[in-house]
This record gives sequence, C-alpha cells and structure tokens, in this order.
Amino acid sequence: MSNGDSFAVRDGAAKEHWAERLREFLPAFLDAHPVLGGVWRTGALLLYGSITRGIEDIWSDFDVWLVLADAAASEIQAAGQDFVEFKAQGRAGHVSVHGRRELTDRVQACEMDLIYQLRHGAVVLESGREGSELIALARRPMRPAVRDALVLHHYVEMRSEHRACDNPMARGHDVAVLLSLTKMIAQTLRTAMVLQGEPYPYDKWLYHAAAATPVGRELTPLVDRVVDQLQPALLRHAEHDRTHPLGREVKALRNELVRLIRAHGIDGGWLTHWYLHMTEASKALRGLRWQEDA
Repeated sequence: MSNGDSFAVRDGAAKEHWAERLREFLPAFLDAHPVLGGVWRTGALLLYGSITRGIEDIWSDFDVWLVLADAAASEIQAAGQDFVEFKAQGRAGHVSVHGRRELTDRVQACEMDLIYQLRHGAVVLESGREGSELIALARRPMRPAVRDALVLHHYVEMRSEHRACDNPMARGHDVAVLLSLTKMIAQTLRTAMVLQGEPYPYDKWLYHAAAATPVGRELTPLVDRVVDQLQPALLRHAEHDRTHPLGREVKALRNELVRLIRAHGIDGGWLTHWYLHMTEASKALRGLRWQEDA
C-alpha cells in the first residue's frame, strides 16, 4: 500500500467513535467560551493525533484543530486565545486555532507532519467544506517530483550524519556518536517513508509510522539492531567504524536503504558520492509544492 490509500486501512472505527463523542461534547463547551463562542460555528473542527490512529492508552488525549477564516484566526491568536484546554470522556484535550489559508499554505509547502496528521484526521464538525477540503488535499498522492526531492534531501542528510559518526567512533566519543546516530536513524526512516509516497510524522511517532509501511518494515529490524548496540561500553569503545560493532550495524542499515531506493527505480551519483550533492540536497525543498494545481 502507498500514497493516499494506506492510512484508510490502518485507521479504524476508533477514530469515528471519538469524533462522535467530541460532536456531543464540543458544541456546548465552545459556545460557553468567551472568545471562541461567537465564531467557532463558522469554521471546522478536526480531530488529529495518535487517537485517530487507534492509539487509546492512558496517555492519549484529544488533539483538535479549529479552522477558521484567516482574519478571525489572526484576531484570536493575537488575543492569546488560540489554545484552549478541555476534558472529555475522562481524557484531556485541547483546541488550537488556525487559519484555513495558513494550513493550506503549510500543506502546499510540504510540511510533512501536518500532511501526515491531516491524512489520518477526521472532521468533527464543519460549517461548509473547509475541513473536508484540507483533508482531501493532504490525501492526494505525493507527486513524483516531491518524492524525488524529499528522497534526495533526506538521504544526503542521512549520509552526512553517518559520516559524522566515523571519527567519534574511532575516538570513543560517546555523546558525539549518540547525537549523530539518532539523527541518522531519523533521516533513514524519513527517507523510507517518502520513498513510497508517504508523509512522515514528527519524531515521537516516526519509528511507529515507518514500521507500518512496506519499506519501513524492511528497515526497522535493522534499526532495532543498531539500538541494541547503544550501550555505554560500546558507545565509548574506540575502534575504526568499519570494524566497530556499532559501525557495522549502522552500515548494514545504510546499505539496505540504498538497496530499497534502487529497487524503487531511483538511482544517481548522490547514492554513492553524496558529499558532492550536499548543496543540491539542501536546496531540493526550496519552493517545493505539494500540488501544483491547488
């Protein structure tokens, strides 16, 4: 599964269940709010976050966007009333206020976490189609030009962080190794997700989101092997990265990512001579648009 179809399978009845509970609770709560009460019915309420993906443990809360016309949203933000907390069904939650054009522009600028959240989101209530249209925009397939730019950018960033591990491993500099390795893993998982046209969430959910995709399932066992090596003795062990136990696992992860990129029909000199493409990779996301016709 890829692009706009994969989330529909992973999302379950839990999302609609909680959206319905919020339909019952939020109108009276927002009507009573001194600032939002007069305007919220002109916009859309969207449920997003972990609970829309069926994660319903004791730490799950309700994340809700109130999408309004930009002028109204700006006034509320200026008044400092754009983040309102509540409690419903025994769970904490919050409503954050955003302008419709603001969110549309952020989607068009390829803000991956926002697109990811909208793809999984649910309309609680809306006055027109403002919420549904935002979700529909996010659920449109990732264009090949966007995919290729993101793969190039995140892959070169991954290689740069991998390279940054070399000398610290040889010197046994544990903190430097740990800092570069965590960033290298994050860039690997981002590359895996965009490779198959999937936007990625922010770091807290990155591993879990990647593991739910075909390419991610190929890579997460290798990520686990790297994490298993993150012990003080090995982080402080001084040895050349080619023979270092941790270095061998990191290289195996990198090589598997390269194999998967090529298996998806993408190739280029940047896969091997990545250091010659750092400027190109850093510029790849400039002016990138999610959809050209939106």
